[in-house]
Amino acid sequence: MKIKSDFRKSVLSNGVRLVTERTPWMKSLSIGIWVNHGSRYEPDSEQGLAHFLEHMLFKGTSFRSCHEISRVIERTGGDINAFTSRENCCYHVLCLPEHLSLAADVLVDVVTRPTFPAEEIELEKKVVLQEILMTEDDPEEWINEVWFEKAFKGQALGRSILGSKESVEAYTQATLRTYHSHYYQNSNLIVSAAGDIDHDSLKESLTRSFERGDLREKAFFSPSSNEKLSEKPEFHTGRFKIERELEQVLMIMGFPTIGFLDDARYASSLLSTYLGGGMSSCLFQEIREKRGLAYNVSTSYTPYQEMGIFDVMVGTRLGQEEECLKIVQAELQKLSEEGISEEDLQGAKEMLKGGIILAEDDVDERMNTLALSELRFGKVVTLDEALKKVDRITREEIQDLSKSVFNWESSLTVEMGSFEKGESSEEASS
Repeated sequence: MKIKSDFRKSVLSNGVRLVTERTPWMKSLSIGIWVNHGSRYEPDSEQGLAHFLEHMLFKGTSFRSCHEISRVIERTGGDINAFTSRENCCYHVLCLPEHLSLAADVLVDVVTRPTFPAEEIELEKKVVLQEILMTEDDPEEWINEVWFEKAFKGQALGRSILGSKESVEAYTQATLRTYHSHYYQNSNLIVSAAGDIDHDSLKESLTRSFERGDLREKAFFSPSSNEKLSEKPEFHTGRFKIERELEQVLMIMGFPTIGFLDDARYASSLLSTYLGGGMSSCLFQEIREKRGLAYNVSTSYTPYQEMGIFDVMVGTRLGQEEECLKIVQAELQKLSEEGISEEDLQGAKEMLKGGIILAEDDVDERMNTLALSELRFGKVVTLDEALKKVDRITREEIQDLSKSVFNWESSLTVEMGSFEKGESSEEASS
């Protein structure tokens, strides 16, 4: 399949990178400003600050009030939002092409000229504390939090992106201003846009908007996607039972694996697709369809800069978790010893490629993919290139990857549920 895309990249006069993909057949467009700094780079004293700052940037700027920021976008039919991950933060707008200049100006305003009103800080603390409680109330969200905490105990990668009650309550106006001045600087920013876009016009519009800002020319701290971090996180192994009043037992079985700088990331994604990528996947068939042991069975591959995580999640009835665990172990061992059949390999390839192609219909996904490609590799990885890399994956590569990843002595399993009294357990607390 030949996919034609019009990719452009520029560096603004202030050092901010601009990457665009023009898709004139799409009726909407997405633009985002990405900050190359997420929760895993926070020191202990700033736990959750990247996420809290994300909230506070919408609370007013030098030119717009909190209400005006949302109103000016929403009255054009658009949507403005943001998210924080462990490695990045993104502020983005979905809108019609004719409102691109406005969307760009609002985003630049939000990212470069926040005022951090003291009264808004105290109000937003209550909001984020509610967000933390919401996460604790969602079993699947909470077991993921616990799993990361145990996998990377005492390390930034293992801490919650949201922070803790204590850390949130300690934030001050001075803390936010210092954090913003250190990390929200030109060389740490990327503007990504996809849709019916004129690259040169957007570049001119952004230049005008940034000229009203006050960003330094060099970043105080900017983790490079082309360099390894100074210390690779230490992965902790074991098996833990967490006592929680639930109707079922949730299980996450996770393994350390390769990061996004390794070309085998495509094989890792295919491995996840084959094992737990849908109703026809191997583990779903074995655990749910053949034995009726679970409603949800899924796998995921999450790559970070210098390492990644491959995990299996299962939700089952109390008393059936051992059987589910044995099935997962048996299937992973079988894959390591016997490999994948040619028929299953081709089926997983088509499924993975189909998912990649279908995601191209979502303009937000295009914008996200474009930005992450630039952040991680310093270039655009096109759809054609990605599909060709998937096509080149061999049975031998999948088997070798399985052997290297699925080592149970190097795994971490966390189970959460209402276990019988007297059984070894821990309280699910942060």
